[in-house]
Amino acid sequence: MVPGVLLAGVVMCMIGAGGLLATGLLQLPLTAMIASLLTMVSGVAVTTPPATSLAMADYPHLAGTASSLLGLPRFAFGGLAAPLVGLGGPGTAFPLGVVTFAACLAAGLAYMATMRRRGPKPPRQPISAPQGS
Repeated sequence: MVPGVLLAGVVMCMIGAGGLLATGLLQLPLTAMIASLLTMVSGVAVTTPPATSLAMADYPHLAGTASSLLGLPRFAFGGLAAPLVGLGGPGTAFPLGVVTFAACLAAGLAYMATMRRRGPKPPRQPISAPQGS
């Protein structure tokens, strides 16, 4: 179930980022920008919990370290992307659309690579009570 929710969030992000790119290319009205941003940010909100739980599932003994390492790339990519969005100047949304669409495309590729490698987990066997007494 968790990979399905993650996929739904990535798709929402891609749709929203595609809307931002279309808004920048076609000079669509502000309502298109707001709807695209809402869709993309909602996708981010949907992807964060399952991505975190999948990333930390195999490391319960290192939960604090794993959590801090998950935050590092988010802030690093945010710091790298912020100047790129401003390259076109204040009068266009096109750079925002390009950067967000590229980031969402990278997220989709990462999803496909990790879910293919991870594969389905075998079902856990129930713990049986000790025999005899």
